[in-house]
Amino acid sequence: PGTLDSFPGAGGGDFTGAVCADAQVVSEVLIVFLSLVTGKAGNITDIAVYMRNLLHLCYLDTTEGELRYLKRCMARKAPETAEYESLAAEAYTIVRLRILRGDLAMGQIISRRKLALELGMSFLPVSEALMKLEFEGLLESRPRAGTRVRIPTVQDVQGHYIVREALEVQAARLFAEAATAEEQQELLRLAFRVDLLASQPDADRYHYLSLHEKLHRKIAECTRCGALSEAIEKTHALASTWMCVGRHAEGQGPRRTHQDLMEKLCAGDPEAAAEGMRRHIVSSKDRAVERLQPYFRMGATRGATYARSARRQEEAIPVQAS
Repeated sequence: PGTLDSFPGAGGGDFTGAVCADAQVVSEVLIVFLSLVTGKAGNITDIAVYMRNLLHLCYLDTTEGELRYLKRCMARKAPETAEYESLAAEAYTIVRLRILRGDLAMGQIISRRKLALELGMSFLPVSEALMKLEFEGLLESRPRAGTRVRIPTVQDVQGHYIVREALEVQAARLFAEAATAEEQQELLRLAFRVDLLASQPDADRYHYLSLHEKLHRKIAECTRCGALSEAIEKTHALASTWMCVGRHAEGQGPRRTHQDLMEKLCAGDPEAAAEGMRRHIVSSKDRAVERLQPYFRMGATRGATYARSARRQEEAIPVQAS
């Protein structure tokens, strides 16, 4: 009840499949686009339904009775969007986690329809989740080609670390000035845990990434600058997909990379702290560029091709991703 198919005299079949399909696609695109722009669903469903109905009116010779019926349908309260928002958030979290864990390798195709079927959701919340991940730089897509985990270029990595260096060097300088003794001790202990996991080749990838991100986030939070903390947090999701590629080959013996960094930050010298962080970021960039060489080559040779079959994807993805 209340759908266009139940118009008096329409008989359902009088609405051509092409018309209904066009109207539905436009309404779904509107919901996703407006959700991303406004950051909330709210009454967006009302807008999409209204536009869909207008599309139907453009195609059909609507009688006055049908028009009154249409107005009554549009005047009804829109369905609750909380469940829709929850499904989109769930799909986003699941796909993001799979990327960070390495379950979805760089260059791997993601089928929206298969994902929706797997998660037991409609196509719409899955599409919104993937669009958000694409906006964050974790995915990339092309019309009529598909969506895949983003394959970075050398320029992508270098540009990312330029931004990260600017942000985190400033955070290190402010941390040296503002952090309390308790905060310093907490982060020294956290740095020890990060280095311990980094030295273990079989350590859980996601656990390592979570602790590493937490360490850098805590450093930023201790600056008491909310804008800086937020900016730094946004840079870490993209780098997380690069950090563990080939990391199993590096886990040889004890490491003190993050403990040495924290000791510099806790020494009370803002300029020494800033220089220590700068060197840490540059070193991270150099290691990332080295580890990602197979993916740079893959992007250069097959970047325009979105392989859909499992066999072709396995051939395209470098062995280091496994």
